[in-house]
Amino acid sequence: MCREAGADFLSALTDLTNLVIAGRCPEAVAPVFFGGRLLALSKKTGGIRPIVIGFTLWRLASKCANSFGTKKLASVFYPHQLGIGTPGGCEAAVHSARRYLEALPEGHVLVKLDFSNTFNSIHRREMLLAVHSRMPELYSFCCSAYSQPSVLFFLANTLFSLKRVPNKVTQLGHFSSVILFSHCCHLCISILSLVIWTTVIAELANRSFREGIFPSCFKRASVVPLLKKPSLDKHAPSSYRPISNLDFISKILERLFLARI
Repeated sequence: MCREAGADFLSALTDLTNLVIAGRCPEAVAPVFFGGRLLALSKKTGGIRPIVIGFTLWRLASKCANSFGTKKLASVFYPHQLGIGTPGGCEAAVHSARRYLEALPEGHVLVKLDFSNTFNSIHRREMLLAVHSRMPELYSFCCSAYSQPSVLFFLANTLFSLKRVPNKVTQLGHFSSVILFSHCCHLCISILSLVIWTTVIAELANRSFREGIFPSCFKRASVVPLLKKPSLDKHAPSSYRPISNLDFISKILERLFLARI
């Protein structure tokens, strides 16, 4: 590279970053390039939490790839995942949950699920298939980063990231690790959300049928005036046909009710 910062340096750095993202990092260099420095932190509950800080050039390339992937998957993740592609999404979710707990109605609960060591439990093959299906532009980059063990430096020792879990993904503390994890888990989260939402609607419908009560909040509709014919006077109320749009839950309950008649 150039000795001083400037146009030549930025050009060389850009070329190197594009080379890495294109998956053309030399195999002899890849284990060290995609490696990092390993730290050992103590957990509150006991034990050791390994943290890897990726090297600067690796983190730079990963951050560029993450910027592209975030923009492409933002609409896919929303609204089930708010941590990626939704500015302030996590903060909004946390504050909403706290306010809900502060005024928790009687008989209501808030469920929080936590999966232990989830990232390291994802199979590398599933991660690459997920990338290939929605982010094919980054497939070569991910293959280059995860196709071989990475070198980790811990004090005077040299370790390999995949020595004990050769078929699993290992988080190396880089920016794209989060988006890869979220991408792999998206189908599971979507199904879980659908199951929960379906259960809620089913319970609402069964209770409505059992007690003979249709919730008043679902009786409200949005009325939109629709002109009957283009030739009619647009200023005369009689020229319009009122269209009532009910809440989609109301429509679901209505169809369930008609199915039982």
